[in-house]
Amino acid sequence: MSATIRRSSRRAFSLIEVLVALVILATLSVAVYGFLFELISTRAAIRDRVDRDTTTTALVSRVEQALMTCEVSGPDGAAGVSGSATNLTVASRGVHLDTDATHAAARPFAISFDEGRRVINATIGASEPTPAMNAVERLRIRYHDGRSWRSSFDAASAGRLPAAIELAIWYGDPPAETADETAADPNDLNATTSDPELADNPAFLTPLEDLTELETDQPERLPDFVRVIATPDGADAGWEVADGA
Repeated sequence: MSATIRRSSRRAFSLIEVLVALVILATLSVAVYGFLFELISTRAAIRDRVDRDTTTTALVSRVEQALMTCEVSGPDGAAGVSGSATNLTVASRGVHLDTDATHAAARPFAISFDEGRRVINATIGASEPTPAMNAVERLRIRYHDGRSWRSSFDAASAGRLPAAIELAIWYGDPPAETADETAADPNDLNATTSDPELADNPAFLTPLEDLTELETDQPERLPDFVRVIATPDGADAGWEVADGA
Protein backbone atom coordinates (compact mmCIF):
# COMPACT_ATOMS: atom_id res chain seq x y z
CA MET A 1 0.00 0.00 0.00
CA SER A 2 1.60 3.15 -1.16
CA ALA A 3 1.36 6.31 0.94
CA THR A 4 -0.33 9.31 -0.65
CA ILE A 5 1.05 12.72 0.18
CA ARG A 6 -1.47 15.53 -0.01
CA ARG A 7 -0.38 19.13 -0.26
CA SER A 8 -2.21 21.56 2.01
CA SER A 9 -4.47 24.04 0.18
CA ARG A 10 -4.01 26.69 2.91
CA ARG A 11 -1.48 29.44 2.28
CA ALA A 12 0.21 31.57 4.93
CA PHE A 13 -0.20 35.38 4.94
CA SER A 14 2.55 37.25 3.25
CA LEU A 15 4.40 40.11 4.97
CA ILE A 16 2.69 42.68 2.73
CA GLU A 17 -0.76 41.36 3.64
CA VAL A 18 0.06 41.49 7.33
CA LEU A 19 1.27 45.09 7.01
CA VAL A 20 -1.86 46.12 5.07
CA ALA A 21 -4.05 44.53 7.75
CA LEU A 22 -2.18 46.39 10.48
CA VAL A 23 -2.55 49.71 8.63
CA ILE A 24 -6.29 49.16 8.23
CA LEU A 25 -6.62 48.21 11.90
CA ALA A 26 -4.67 51.29 12.98
CA THR A 27 -6.79 53.54 10.75
CA LEU A 28 -10.01 52.12 12.18
CA SER A 29 -8.66 52.51 15.72
CA VAL A 30 -7.81 56.18 15.12
CA ALA A 31 -11.25 56.81 13.60
CA VAL A 32 -13.02 55.17 16.53
CA TYR A 33 -10.85 57.02 19.05
CA GLY A 34 -11.54 60.33 17.29
CA PHE A 35 -15.28 59.65 17.29
CA LEU A 36 -15.28 58.77 20.99
CA PHE A 37 -13.17 61.84 21.85
CA GLU A 38 -15.53 64.09 19.89
CA LEU A 39 -18.52 62.46 21.57
CA ILE A 40 -17.05 63.00 25.04
CA SER A 41 -16.11 66.62 24.22
CA THR A 42 -19.59 67.34 22.87
CA ARG A 43 -21.20 65.79 25.92
CA ALA A 44 -19.01 67.87 28.24
CA ALA A 45 -19.79 71.05 26.29
CA ILE A 46 -23.52 70.35 26.45
CA ARG A 47 -23.30 69.67 30.19
CA ASP A 48 -21.39 72.92 30.75
CA ARG A 49 -23.93 74.83 28.65
CA VAL A 50 -26.85 73.37 30.60
CA ASP A 51 -25.16 74.17 33.93
CA ARG A 52 -24.42 77.72 32.79
CA ASP A 53 -27.97 78.32 31.56
CA THR A 54 -29.40 76.88 34.77
CA THR A 55 -27.18 79.15 36.87
CA THR A 56 -28.09 82.20 34.79
CA THR A 57 -31.81 81.44 35.04
CA ALA A 58 -31.58 81.01 38.81
CA LEU A 59 -29.67 84.29 39.23
CA VAL A 60 -32.09 86.30 37.08
CA SER A 61 -35.10 84.70 38.79
CA ARG A 62 -33.70 85.77 42.15
CA VAL A 63 -33.42 89.37 40.90
CA GLU A 64 -36.99 89.23 39.56
CA GLN A 65 -38.30 87.95 42.90
CA ALA A 66 -36.53 90.76 44.75
CA LEU A 67 -37.97 93.40 42.40
CA MET A 68 -41.49 92.01 42.95
CA THR A 69 -41.46 93.10 46.61
CA CYS A 70 -39.10 96.08 46.63
CA GLU A 71 -40.01 99.62 47.68
CA VAL A 72 -38.60 103.04 46.89
CA SER A 73 -36.88 103.18 50.28
CA GLY A 74 -36.65 100.96 53.32
CA PRO A 75 -37.37 101.76 56.96
CA ASP A 76 -33.83 103.05 57.46
CA GLY A 77 -34.07 105.37 54.46
CA ALA A 78 -31.86 103.19 52.26
CA ALA A 79 -32.77 102.98 48.58
CA GLY A 80 -35.00 100.09 47.61
CA VAL A 81 -33.12 99.80 44.31
CA SER A 82 -29.64 101.16 43.75
CA GLY A 83 -26.68 100.24 41.67
CA SER A 84 -24.25 100.94 38.87
CA ALA A 85 -23.31 99.22 35.62
CA THR A 86 -21.67 96.29 37.45
CA ASN A 87 -23.60 95.96 40.72
CA LEU A 88 -27.20 96.00 41.86
CA THR A 89 -28.81 96.07 45.30
CA VAL A 90 -32.52 95.44 45.83
CA ALA A 91 -34.09 95.71 49.30
CA SER A 92 -37.01 93.30 49.09
CA ARG A 93 -39.72 92.79 51.69
CA GLY A 94 -40.91 89.40 52.80
CA VAL A 95 -41.14 86.87 55.59
CA HIS A 96 -37.67 85.52 56.25
CA LEU A 97 -37.03 82.44 58.35
CA ASP A 98 -34.13 83.01 60.71
CA THR A 99 -32.67 80.74 63.35
CA ASP A 100 -34.13 82.74 66.20
CA ALA A 101 -37.37 84.16 64.81
CA THR A 102 -39.58 84.56 61.80
CA HIS A 103 -40.24 88.17 60.92
CA ALA A 104 -41.13 90.43 58.05
CA ALA A 105 -38.35 92.84 57.18
CA ALA A 106 -36.48 94.33 54.29
CA ARG A 107 -33.54 92.18 53.32
CA PRO A 108 -31.15 93.43 50.64
CA PHE A 109 -30.20 91.17 47.78
CA ALA A 110 -27.17 92.26 45.79
CA ILE A 111 -25.17 91.08 42.81
CA SER A 112 -21.77 92.44 41.81
CA PHE A 113 -19.22 91.65 39.13
CA ASP A 114 -15.62 90.83 40.07
CA GLU A 115 -13.75 91.63 36.86
CA GLY A 116 -10.45 90.24 38.09
CA ARG A 117 -11.89 86.82 38.94
CA ARG A 118 -14.59 86.98 36.21
CA VAL A 119 -17.23 86.05 38.78
CA ILE A 120 -20.69 87.40 39.57
CA ASN A 121 -21.10 87.44 43.36
CA ALA A 122 -24.43 87.38 45.16
CA THR A 123 -25.13 88.67 48.66
CA ILE A 124 -28.25 88.05 50.74
CA GLY A 125 -28.77 90.20 53.80
CA ALA A 126 -25.62 90.72 55.83
CA SER A 127 -23.94 87.55 54.59
CA GLU A 128 -20.61 87.52 52.80
CA PRO A 129 -20.62 87.67 48.98
CA THR A 130 -20.58 84.22 47.42
CA PRO A 131 -19.85 83.29 43.79
CA ALA A 132 -23.14 82.86 41.93
CA MET A 133 -21.74 82.52 38.42
CA ASN A 134 -18.27 81.81 37.07
CA ALA A 135 -16.55 82.30 33.70
CA VAL A 136 -18.16 85.68 33.01
CA GLU A 137 -16.35 88.10 30.71
CA ARG A 138 -18.62 91.05 31.50
CA LEU A 139 -21.81 92.05 33.31
CA ARG A 140 -23.74 95.15 32.28
CA ILE A 141 -26.70 96.49 34.25
CA ARG A 142 -28.87 99.34 32.94
CA TYR A 143 -31.84 101.12 34.46
CA HIS A 144 -34.78 102.63 32.58
CA ASP A 145 -36.08 105.72 34.37
CA GLY A 146 -39.21 106.02 32.20
CA ARG A 147 -37.48 108.05 29.47
CA SER A 148 -34.08 106.55 28.79
CA TRP A 149 -31.54 103.97 29.91
CA ARG A 150 -29.05 104.89 32.62
CA SER A 151 -25.93 103.13 33.85
CA SER A 152 -26.69 103.97 37.51
CA PHE A 153 -29.80 104.51 39.62
CA ASP A 154 -30.79 105.32 43.19
CA ALA A 155 -34.47 104.97 44.02
CA ALA A 156 -34.23 107.05 47.20
CA SER A 157 -32.72 110.02 45.36
CA ALA A 158 -35.03 109.66 42.36
CA GLY A 159 -38.09 109.22 44.55
CA ARG A 160 -39.30 106.29 42.43
CA LEU A 161 -38.33 102.85 41.26
CA PRO A 162 -36.86 102.27 37.79
CA ALA A 163 -39.34 101.25 35.10
CA ALA A 164 -37.15 98.30 34.14
CA ILE A 165 -33.74 96.80 34.68
CA GLU A 166 -31.68 95.19 31.93
CA LEU A 167 -29.14 92.47 32.70
CA ALA A 168 -26.64 91.67 29.95
CA ILE A 169 -24.03 88.94 30.39
CA TRP A 170 -21.05 88.03 28.22
CA TYR A 171 -19.72 84.50 28.84
CA GLY A 172 -16.06 83.55 28.79
CA ASP A 173 -13.57 85.13 26.37
CA PRO A 174 -14.74 86.78 23.14
CA PRO A 175 -14.00 84.64 20.03
CA ALA A 176 -11.53 86.60 17.92
CA GLU A 177 -12.74 85.10 14.63
CA THR A 178 -16.32 86.30 15.16
CA ALA A 179 -15.72 89.67 16.83
CA ASP A 180 -16.04 91.61 13.56
CA GLU A 181 -18.95 89.53 12.26
CA THR A 182 -21.08 90.08 15.36
CA ALA A 183 -20.22 93.74 15.97
CA ALA A 184 -23.25 95.53 17.39
CA ASP A 185 -24.65 98.82 16.21
CA PRO A 186 -24.42 101.15 19.27
CA ASN A 187 -27.56 102.97 18.07
CA ASP A 188 -29.56 99.73 17.92
CA LEU A 189 -30.92 99.21 21.43
CA ASN A 190 -33.36 96.73 19.96
CA ALA A 191 -30.42 94.40 19.31
CA THR A 192 -29.83 94.02 23.05
CA THR A 193 -33.46 93.58 24.00
CA SER A 194 -34.71 89.99 24.11
CA ASP A 195 -38.32 90.76 25.02
CA PRO A 196 -40.28 91.48 21.79
CA GLU A 197 -42.92 93.49 23.65
CA LEU A 198 -40.30 95.81 25.13
CA ALA A 199 -38.41 95.92 21.84
CA ASP A 200 -41.48 97.34 20.07
CA ASN A 201 -42.07 99.94 22.80
CA PRO A 202 -40.91 103.41 21.69
CA ALA A 203 -39.82 104.17 25.27
CA PHE A 204 -37.10 101.54 24.93
CA LEU A 205 -35.83 102.81 21.56
CA THR A 206 -34.36 106.11 22.76
CA PRO A 207 -31.63 107.44 20.38
CA LEU A 208 -28.08 107.15 21.63
CA GLU A 209 -27.63 110.89 22.01
CA ASP A 210 -30.51 111.00 24.52
CA LEU A 211 -29.01 108.35 26.78
CA THR A 212 -27.39 109.44 30.02
CA GLU A 213 -24.46 108.05 31.94
CA LEU A 214 -23.83 105.19 29.52
CA GLU A 215 -20.40 103.61 29.40
CA THR A 216 -18.39 103.82 26.18
CA ASP A 217 -16.20 100.74 26.61
CA GLN A 218 -18.80 98.31 25.32
CA PRO A 219 -17.67 94.92 23.99
CA GLU A 220 -17.59 94.60 20.22
CA ARG A 221 -19.89 91.57 20.19
CA LEU A 222 -23.45 91.26 21.36
CA PRO A 223 -24.09 89.85 24.85
CA ASP A 224 -24.69 86.13 25.18
CA PHE A 225 -27.63 86.69 27.51
CA VAL A 226 -30.01 89.65 27.86
CA ARG A 227 -33.04 89.98 30.10
CA VAL A 228 -35.16 93.10 30.60
CA ILE A 229 -37.06 92.90 33.90
CA ALA A 230 -40.01 95.27 34.33
CA THR A 231 -40.43 96.65 37.84
CA PRO A 232 -44.09 96.21 38.92
CA ASP A 233 -44.22 99.53 40.79
CA GLY A 234 -41.67 101.33 38.63
CA ALA A 235 -41.91 104.60 36.77
CA ASP A 236 -44.31 104.92 33.84
CA ALA A 237 -42.48 103.80 30.72
CA GLY A 238 -45.36 104.36 28.30
CA TRP A 239 -46.90 100.90 28.41
CA GLU A 240 -50.44 100.79 27.08
CA VAL A 241 -53.11 98.86 28.95
CA ALA A 242 -55.12 96.57 26.73
CA ASP A 243 -58.89 96.94 26.59
CA GLY A 244 -60.63 94.91 29.27
CA ALA A 245 -57.43 94.48 31.28
